[in-house]
Amino acid sequence: MAILKIRKNSKVVNQLELDPSRSYVAGRKETADILIEATKAVSREHFSLKFVNDHWIMEVISKFGDVIYQGEKVRNIELNEDTVFMIPPFEFEFYLEGSLSQKVEAKESEVEANEFEKTIVGKVEYIPMIKFVDQNFITSKSIHLGTGTEWVAGRDSSCEVVIDDQRVSRKQFKIIKEDEFYNLVDIGSVNGTLLNNKNIVPNEKVKLKSGDKIQVLDNILVFELKNAAFEKNLMALTTNETNGVNGEVNNALMPLGTHVPTVPSQLPNLAPQYNHDSSAYPQVIHPGQDQLSGMTPYQAHYPMTSDYNSLPPELSQHYSESFSADSQKNQESEKNKKIRFALVVGVILVVALFLFNEQKQPENKKIAKSSDPFAKVDPNIISLLKQSKDIANDYYFKKKYRLAQEEAQKILKKFEELNVEYKKTKFGMDVEELDKKSSLAIAAESEYELFLKAEQEKKNNEEKLQAGVQFCEAKLNKNPQMTASEYDACIAPVIHYNPSHPSIQMAKLKIQQALDDKNRRELEQKNYRENVAKLQNIYNKAVKTEKDGSYLDAIEDYRVVLKQHLPDPQDLKVISKRKIAAIEKMISSKSVTYLNEADSLAREKKYKEAIYKLKTAMKVNPGDPTLENKINGYKRELAKEIRPIWEEATIEETYSQVECTENKSCALEKWKKILQMDVPDGEYFQKAQAKLKKYGAH
Repeated sequence: MAILKIRKNSKVVNQLELDPSRSYVAGRKETADILIEATKAVSREHFSLKFVNDHWIMEVISKFGDVIYQGEKVRNIELNEDTVFMIPPFEFEFYLEGSLSQKVEAKESEVEANEFEKTIVGKVEYIPMIKFVDQNFITSKSIHLGTGTEWVAGRDSSCEVVIDDQRVSRKQFKIIKEDEFYNLVDIGSVNGTLLNNKNIVPNEKVKLKSGDKIQVLDNILVFELKNAAFEKNLMALTTNETNGVNGEVNNALMPLGTHVPTVPSQLPNLAPQYNHDSSAYPQVIHPGQDQLSGMTPYQAHYPMTSDYNSLPPELSQHYSESFSADSQKNQESEKNKKIRFALVVGVILVVALFLFNEQKQPENKKIAKSSDPFAKVDPNIISLLKQSKDIANDYYFKKKYRLAQEEAQKILKKFEELNVEYKKTKFGMDVEELDKKSSLAIAAESEYELFLKAEQEKKNNEEKLQAGVQFCEAKLNKNPQMTASEYDACIAPVIHYNPSHPSIQMAKLKIQQALDDKNRRELEQKNYRENVAKLQNIYNKAVKTEKDGSYLDAIEDYRVVLKQHLPDPQDLKVISKRKIAAIEKMISSKSVTYLNEADSLAREKKYKEAIYKLKTAMKVNPGDPTLENKINGYKRELAKEIRPIWEEATIEETYSQVECTENKSCALEKWKKILQMDVPDGEYFQKAQAKLKKYGAH
């Protein structure tokens, strides 16, 4: 029978048995066969389960929803033993009833270690820590998170993990401990958080395992779970070895809860046991390929791989024996406790007596020589180093090659400190081989990561270029008058990706054409304005001439305006025509008026005033020939009036009566009177003026 177990944030929320004779629809729709709590990631009908050709098939039926399997979005998968797929924050685990994984889970929940086993093995305590590493995974800083259930990381100084980078959010992400598991949550950061090179959904929990890489921009952090007693025990053993105190046992090496001197068989198994055959090491798998999933490398009760049939013989035997235990153990537990307690007391006494005798022997006792390079090394140190090797193997199997190399190099360094010829031993050669293989795997990973990074960067650059081109093209369409410099400023952030991109060249050509059209229009407008101004100047000259009273000249100037082939937006030619007609009418009207006034003055024998009126009329209308004739006629009439006075003055001059005396008239007086009566161009005006000048009376 197939079983589907549903978890939310690592907690089981539902479990159902699947019937091969029917199909199932899962989603948040109320009528769904598998009802999932409504979240933004779950569709009404998200996926279906069908039994086809002796296999269960999961197929996504939502148009917009996705299912995540082994870190990738998939549309359908064939469900095999222990298949796990996700719709964050939900996790769906498929397995067959009676499978090894089900038995292990049931056994772990039912069987508890008895008091004796707790005393010998003890409980391994793990300390969570964060390592800051560079691109080559070289550690620059380590932070022990210590006790607690929640730790916040960010650039704020109040965070437990401070990231010294102003681009990072004040509170970027947090690590949450729930039971024995750890989760990573992005706290709605600006730049996002990557877990093993994949973005995580903000404010949603993601399982965090030892050795996982957390990245924020170019800040790389590694989450690790460290055995709290490992370094302490190793340091204690090293101190004893250095001081030569072989007969004393440091209490730090004793298993948890005991005071018995520890021997290798009693030392807590602080790391999982795996097949140490170097041929079992997996080949390098590049990023993007499927990797083995698993919990922390220190939790020995979890298998290394999802295929339980491929477990190492030791673990297979362990699980088989555990599953075959019967209920008699529980029934006899009280009796066993008493027997085991007695055995513990006996062991304590025997070991204490043995150590006491060893201390009494002379210090110069000869120690038998051994060909084993590790013969002089404390067995507890060897045991701890082997556990460290198991940790390195675990990292290697989980493709955490840098961490595996780091652990292997720690062991090699310890060999050198102990002055051990480890290269002559299989243990040492295995560690060296693991170090070399890890180094090769790191190099291969780095090369492939660089390749993927280059390809991704190329793709990202093309996307950025396309986005920039489309953005600037939209601006250009919205503003056809955009200049080349404005377009260059717009496209500047992305043009370096491909300066000769066809879209960019087309846009620049379009801008140049628009610029040429604009320049042509501006030149035409400039010429138009200049011609309009030219016609205006000609018209203004005619207006000035009219204001000066030169009406005939004004008429000629207005006629010049009419002859121009220039743009006339103000209708100056029409105005000039009206001006000419008005001036001509005015001239005709004034000419008649002056003529009538002159005739009236002539009838009163005021010929001088009449002549002046006619001359004014000639200024208004010089083209009238009748005016000149009238003026000459009035001059003749005026001469007739002046002639007698001239003749009298001539006679008086003859008789020397030029100067005036009392009661006698004189020539000077008459000449002056002639100047007053005649016009300057009259017949007697110049003669009288000459006489007065002659006699100094002018």
